Amino acid sequence: EVRQFHQSIGIVFADLNGLKRINDEQGHEAGDAYIQRTANILIDIYGRDNIYRSGGDEFMIILVGLSEQEFDDHNKRLAARLGEEHAPEVAVGFQWDKYSENIDKVISQADKHMYEDKNRFYLNHERYRI
Repeated sequence: EVRQFHQSIGIVFADLNGLKRINDEQGHEAGDAYIQRTANILIDIYGRDNIYRSGGDEFMIILVGLSEQEFDDHNKRLAARLGEEHAPEVAVGFQWDKYSENIDKVISQADKHMYEDKNRFYLNHERYRI
């Protein structure tokens, strides 16, 4: 039996750009501070209970039951906050689905959008390339 979910789901992937360079040039303490600073911004916007660290420098945010407008508002707040604070360079991908019937697809699309954002960053910031 396949369970049908009738709640929306929003997925956000956030991946830090340039962490290896920071670790190499400034030390792992600086890299850890970079990760923590990013985590704190994500917590402020999305709430601690919605954020999962899915890798060393990657976070996944899962938001259930938000309207598309609410999801977009959160994401706009994130973009503004990262810009205001000259915060860590973070590649971000978003995807929202009204019924969360195919969560794997929503996750895959958000991840794809994040990698597109990451590629744009590295095209424009050659010094961060590995």
